[in-house]
This record gives sequence, structure tokens and C-alpha cells, in this order.
Amino acid sequence: MLNVMLPEFKTINYHTVKSILTRLLQKTKAGIIHLVETTKTPTFSNLLVPLEAISIEIDNLWLPIQHLSSVADTPFLREVYADCLVLLSDFTSWLSQYFPLYILLKQMTTDLSFSSLSAVQKKLICHHVKNFELQGIHLPAAQQAEQAVLKKTLNALYCQFSHNILDATTSWSKLLNLSDSQYDLPDSLLTLMQHQAKEHSKVGYLITLEAPCFFPFMRYCNHQALRKEVYTAYYTLASDQNITSKQYDNTDLMRQIMSIRHQLAHMLGFQHYAAYALEKKMAHNTEKVITFLMDLLEKSKPSALKEFSELQSFAATTEAHQTLEVWDIAYFSEKMRQTQYQFNQEAFRNWFPVQHVLSTLFTLISQLFSIEIQQVPITAEEVWHPTVTLYQVSKNSQTCGYFYIDLYSRSNKHAGAWMGELRNRWVSNQGIQLPVAFLICNFTKPFNEKPACLLHDEVVTLFHEFGHTLHHVLTTIEYPSLSGIHGVPRDAIELPSQLLENWCWDHTILKKISHHIETKESLSDQQIKDLLAIKNFQSGLMLNRQLVLALFDIHLHIEDTTGQSIQAILDRVRQEVAVILPPIFDRFQNTFSHLFDGGYAAGYYGYLWSEVLSADIFEVFHEEGLLNPLIGERFLNAFLSQGGSKDPMDMFIDFRGRKPTTKAFLKQHGLI
Repeated sequence: MLNVMLPEFKTINYHTVKSILTRLLQKTKAGIIHLVETTKTPTFSNLLVPLEAISIEIDNLWLPIQHLSSVADTPFLREVYADCLVLLSDFTSWLSQYFPLYILLKQMTTDLSFSSLSAVQKKLICHHVKNFELQGIHLPAAQQAEQAVLKKTLNALYCQFSHNILDATTSWSKLLNLSDSQYDLPDSLLTLMQHQAKEHSKVGYLITLEAPCFFPFMRYCNHQALRKEVYTAYYTLASDQNITSKQYDNTDLMRQIMSIRHQLAHMLGFQHYAAYALEKKMAHNTEKVITFLMDLLEKSKPSALKEFSELQSFAATTEAHQTLEVWDIAYFSEKMRQTQYQFNQEAFRNWFPVQHVLSTLFTLISQLFSIEIQQVPITAEEVWHPTVTLYQVSKNSQTCGYFYIDLYSRSNKHAGAWMGELRNRWVSNQGIQLPVAFLICNFTKPFNEKPACLLHDEVVTLFHEFGHTLHHVLTTIEYPSLSGIHGVPRDAIELPSQLLENWCWDHTILKKISHHIETKESLSDQQIKDLLAIKNFQSGLMLNRQLVLALFDIHLHIEDTTGQSIQAILDRVRQEVAVILPPIFDRFQNTFSHLFDGGYAAGYYGYLWSEVLSADIFEVFHEEGLLNPLIGERFLNAFLSQGGSKDPMDMFIDFRGRKPTTKAFLKQHGLI
């Protein structure tokens, strides 16, 4: 077995990365040309296997740098990262236009020997052929050159968009001098704000726009003017409306991104970018996506309207609010939830200490999928931050792969939660390279020797990202282009992660994962009843927001943005779809990384699409037992192990015995 060869992150020399990558890409290009020129009769072993090996060598150098740019950002790393993106863009443009390689691959699909290949091998060849065609292999030379320039520009714009968000977020803060009870903030938030002030060499309580501070502040701060100020700062980030950081405005970058996307789609013969993006997704066409979303809107909007009306009435009666502003919604929603369900998110935090939740999660998953998860000792030099941990996953005494966990928010780390790749599974004559994943979150770090604890919402996030991690690590596919999450359509990639969220809402599971930091007790039956009662609290409003974002995304990538602004498209969608309309200064889209940097362009609907599939699949677990290893093994074999080697609809039908319906999804959201 190949050594997993994990990098020592702290000792990576950024000064040498560009030169090493330059030499590797030059060697790779020469190697591909030599391979093609010397391959007279292409076979899977003499063409596809060497190509997969080439991709592994590049990934193993680049993926650690890509990861560090998101979790350990520095000005110099930004320069290195940007320079390397240019090199990689030039290389991928050349490769996507290397016609002799495409001809060999295309030839293999028509050879008599093609029928004798395994289903995975056939899928891999067709995968590469399709990629060549979607990258414009048939374009005239002049258009190929133009396309290469546009792609290079697009990569630079994505990079700048992401950096602007990080810089804009860190550029704003507000120091408060207050007594502990002045704004009715929970102790955990006050502790965080006090620590943030100390980190900035200040005395008092510092509000920042990082998620662990912003969201609880908006839920609990009882001062409307202050809520409005913080809301305004957050929802005008990276825009021309922000009062402190206009230099990070993403507005023009977004226009350029959209212009280039549509140009690239038109070059390839597609009517718009959405049609191009959907070519490799389950939905296949925009009409199907819009029909899917509008059907959900029809079934959910009455509930959302009712929920908002109830919230308005509650605010009017509790604090005599005549008009419910958007910066009041989180605050009054929390008040209403506490009043109706006797449930306070913060009051439950101490029942979910991170380490207990993690260890219980690992135990549950080990039972469900018959695997073992063990922590691996690592030194400070091997990781990018002292709080990072490493784990090994095994099945039947054989190591499947590894994953790192980086849970806590910090100033040089990009916001959000995600799973990333460090190594992709690859089986060769030399042995097996095991898959390695990153599980990244932005939770509140521990303070004053008190263990870090999670809100239940954050427990759900952790389970979600662990679903992605399992998808990458438990693959059995031997070719990196189809192993793990590779080759999986974007509208199916969220299925394992959204499926795993369901375990967070089960009475028995909540008993196991809760463990009070002082009393060591699990949540009581009544507490769990209270928690489960709020599962669908304002679910109509939350679904309405997702539908607004998904419809904005798909219309943005259908319509010509040269004749209208991105803001105009969003405003129109909101007017037609949204129950809650934000103020005119709102510029949420300027930080919408999923669309403008995160790979979900014309694919944000995939979250809802995947959730429909996962809800339908969860019905089997619900009926047969959430920890039933036989059902777990079926799901592992049908989905988690398969990577991108099969069509997701075929996988679904293999597991479920029929095509999906929305019934289970609507039931989960309390809509039927």
C-alpha cells in the first residue's frame, strides 16, 4: 500500500510552490504529449491509467495550497495562490484543447473492445470525452485562444471575490462598553465578544461580523437601533453600500463574472450559461429546474405567509412594534420560539460539548456503516493550526482513508462550513493512495478552560459536513476522476450530507449526543420534546428563502445581464417569490460565494433537489432503524462507495426501488 504521504502543513515553503508547480506542469505536458504520440492503439491500461496518475501528481501538490488559502490566509499566500492559479489555468486550457488526446479517447468509445470494459471504466472514458466536448474541443483555434483567456480571467475574479469578502468581514467591528445585562446577550456571546476585544487589544465587548458572533447577536440583542447597525454592516459587505469597506466592493467583479460565463456558454453553442451548467446535472434542463422550484413554492408559500403574519402579530403584542423590520426578524423569532415552545437555543448549548458530540457521532456512524474511526496522533508541524485533529477510518480492519477536522472560527479563515479534499483514492500497480478529506467549520472556540459547546443548529451543520466527508473517504472507486465526490453531479452531491442531518432530530440519538458539561446528564425527555417541537418552526419561511436564492441563481444564469443589473434580477425574483422583502440597501448577493466562487452557479437548486432525494431515502432508515447496519450497508454500497461512477438516479432506484417523490420532503417540513 502506498504511504498516504500527508504533508507537514506548517513547513510548506510558499516561496518554492510556484517554481515546483511550474516544473511539474511542464513535465506533465511533455509526458502527455509523449503518451499520446506513442499510443498507436489506445487501451484503458496504456492511456486512461497513465492519465489518472498524472492528475494525482498535480492534485497532491496543489490541494494543500488550495486548502491553506481558505483556512490560513496571509497576504503572501494570496500572491502565491493567484500566481499558481494562472499556471493551472494555462495548463488546463491547453489540455482541454489537446485534440490528439480527445481523438484517442473518442476512438475508444467506438472500438469493439469498449464493450468488454467494466461499467466504471466505460464511465471514466465517457466522462473524459464529455469534459473535452464541454470545454470546446471542437472550437476553431481563435475561439479556443479566446476561451483560454476568459477562463484565466474568470479564475482571477473568483479569487478576488473570495478575498474581498474575507477582507470586508474583518474590516468592520464595533466596541461596546456594557454591563452584562444591558442588551440581554447570553453569557457565551458576551465571553466571545470580550475575547474578541482582547484579541484586538481593546477593553470591552467587540461585535464582529464573523458567524459565531453575528447570528447570535441578531437573535438576542434587545436594542433595535444596534441590531439595525449590525445588520446593515453585514448585509452590505463587499458592496458600494458598505460604510467602512467600499474598496472591497464585489459589484463589478460579479458583472464581469456573469459576462464571461455567458460568453463561454455562447461559444459552446448553449443559449445561456444555465443550459451549459445543467448539461452534467441530474435535472438536465432549466425548464425542469424551474418547474421543480415553482412546485415547491406553490406548496410552501401559504405556510410562509402565515408564519410571517404570526410573527408580525407577536412582535406587535410583545413590544408594541408597529412595523417588523428585517433586523427585527431573528430577534422576535427567537422570542416567539421561546414563548411558544419554551425553547432557547443558547440554554441548550451546554448539553452539546464538541468533544462528546464528535465522539458520539463517530460511534453512531461506526455502528451504522460497520466502520471504525480512530484519532491519529499528529505534531504541531503537521497541521495548520493547533486545534486541528486527524482521524483514520477503517472497515473490516482495512484503512479506508483519513480526515482532518478544523472546527473553530478565526480571523484568517474563510467563513462557512465545508468538506475539502487533500488526497483522492487511486489504485495503481504500486498500491493504493487512500482518500483524505478536510472537515471545516466555524464554531465558537473554547474560552477560559470551558469546553467548546454547540448550538443544536451547529450540531446539524457538523453532521451535514460529516456526510460529505464519508462520501469522500468511503469510496471504493479506484480512479481519481470518479472516486469520492468526483464526477458526482452538483444536484446530487448534497444527498449524503442532508441525509445525515436527520439523525440530529431523533429522540434516541439526541439522548446519546447530549451530555451536559457540568451535570453530565443527557437532555431530559421533556427537553427533547421541546427541541423536536421547534424542528419545523418557521420552516415555510426558511424554505421560501431557499427558493428565492435558487430561483435568483437560475434566472441570473439564464438571462442576459448586460441589459439589466444583477440587483434588478434579484429584486424581481424577490417581488415574485419572497415573503420577506429586505431594504433597498441590502446587497446579500455580493457575498453569495456559492454562486460567484463556490461552484454552485446555476446549481443552487441542488440543495433542495438533493434534500428531496435524501428525505425519500431517510424513510427507509426511519422504517427499518436509524442504526440498522443492514440498511447502512445498503446505502454505503449504493451511494457512498460509488463516487461518480454511476448515474445518481440509478443509484437512488437501486436503493429505493422506485423514482423519488416530494412526499417525504413535504412531510419533513410540516407542509403535508
